[in-house]
Amino acid sequence: MNQKKNMETAEIWCSDIETIHERYNQRWHIIKMHILWPYLFVQKKDHDRYLQWAIAAKFIDPENYDIFELNMIKLKNIELLEEVLHALKKRNHSITFLERLLDLLDKVDAINCDLDEAVAMIEKTEEINALQMEVKSGTGRSRMAAIAIGCFQYAYFLKLMCPENLPHIVPNIDAKSFLESEDCRERGNKEFKKENYEAAVNLYSRAIDLSPDNEILYGNRALCFFRIENYKKALGDGKRAIILCPAWTKGHYRFCDALFSMGEHKHAIEANAKAQELCRSDPNGIRDLIQQKSKFVRLQDENAEKLKTDTIKKELSTKKEQSQLATQPVNECHKNESTRPLSPRGTRKEMF
Repeated sequence: MNQKKNMETAEIWCSDIETIHERYNQRWHIIKMHILWPYLFVQKKDHDRYLQWAIAAKFIDPENYDIFELNMIKLKNIELLEEVLHALKKRNHSITFLERLLDLLDKVDAINCDLDEAVAMIEKTEEINALQMEVKSGTGRSRMAAIAIGCFQYAYFLKLMCPENLPHIVPNIDAKSFLESEDCRERGNKEFKKENYEAAVNLYSRAIDLSPDNEILYGNRALCFFRIENYKKALGDGKRAIILCPAWTKGHYRFCDALFSMGEHKHAIEANAKAQELCRSDPNGIRDLIQQKSKFVRLQDENAEKLKTDTIKKELSTKKEQSQLATQPVNECHKNESTRPLSPRGTRKEMF
């Protein structure tokens, strides 16, 4: 019975892709936000199955579950999950693949398995295990953990979305809350112009509490954090902005700036190139991203040249010190010999 229902679900999903492309893209974006939400936006209080798996995979540290500040370890785990989701999206046209995935989810639900058991199921299912060929990031274990977390959460939402009953991540805000959020944003903008960045951060944070799915608020707060050189928090807000709105150039700009300022030059340049692909419909924004990339490349070359010069100077200095040390004992020996007192006979004492 379940297998028949799973086949019907897969067929409905694939037919929507072919007939209503815009609605499919909207659905896909909602699924991605649901899966990434506990890593970036809200700390889950209830440890559901997928949060437990994320903890087992060390994607989330239960002792330090802080989504506000984003370091490179957390970012790489999130990007690994994104890579899995991208690979899944390319298989959305395959009824067979989706049916197999839904069947596996039924087995997971039946035994309430842990992460290792879920990974073992995937490894025994050729169609799902083939995702390993497309996911290049991470170690072998982290890659399979990300595939399990991404696949089974995706299958769960796939079942929910056919009857159009996917739960909202953020409840619809009322008019009063919206106006209050906008008021905080405008007051934050005024504080930012006066370079009162801490005050602006507080106001933008209040606005985010009222409207947590507004990418502009995260972009504004990211710029404040960047100005006070709190790059990890700027990185987190930049990433949140582009998860909410993947084609928003300012969000990408903030994210890339934070990466570069953290010393992640190669990563920043790669993220900029990806941003230019996503934001092709915004010519003005693309121009800003092109200029940003040129700046990154120039600064990277200058840093490399400076490092090369400093290395050469250090090597020359080391060689000079070694040369001086090599000659010092001989000089000291002659000096001691010439100043040693004569024996009563007028000759220097022999040394034995």
